Amino acid sequence: MRIRLKSTTVLLLVAGVFAAALVFLFVSYDSQMRKQNTLNAQLVQVKTLLAQQTTDELIASKTALQKRLPEISGEIGEIKKRLTQSLDDVMVGNKLFELSVKSKVKIMFLHISKPAIRKMDALDYLALTVDVTVEGEPVDIQTFIFNVTEAFPTCIVDSAVIEIPEVTEEAPPEKPTGKIHLFIHTYERESDEK
Repeated sequence: MRIRLKSTTVLLLVAGVFAAALVFLFVSYDSQMRKQNTLNAQLVQVKTLLAQQTTDELIASKTALQKRLPEISGEIGEIKKRLTQSLDDVMVGNKLFELSVKSKVKIMFLHISKPAIRKMDALDYLALTVDVTVEGEPVDIQTFIFNVTEAFPTCIVDSAVIEIPEVTEEAPPEKPTGKIHLFIHTYERESDEK
């Protein structure tokens, strides 16, 4: 048996199926939009919290650094003050002889150049170049080098060589020697201030 539907009935059935599909799509779309709006709101909240936390951390860092600024400025001033002390080769020579007695070594050779400008990084420094040869036991020579760097905090030991002579039966034993090449710096001025 064949059912014949009128064209109006077919049209109504097709319209009903189409309307049901549209309702289903609208409900799905509405649900998706609500979820997306919720996620967008959560994203905005997270971004705000993250920005606030980062800002708070930066403000805390800035405050901590501002509190340390006077201390650091004082340290810089102290370092510049130490560096600006005049370099007197006679004073340096006298101090080296004092340190040799304290360290139980004997100065065999001492040469101190006149102060000259020496460039390090972006700064010019006035520096004395010192070459000194001492005689004594290796541990005493090391003590002398340590005492020199303690007495002259702006000193840079460029090289230090300790020579220990061979012991032979024919010749009397010689004492070890230490040859030290160093620079003693003082702050002059920044290169761009010239």
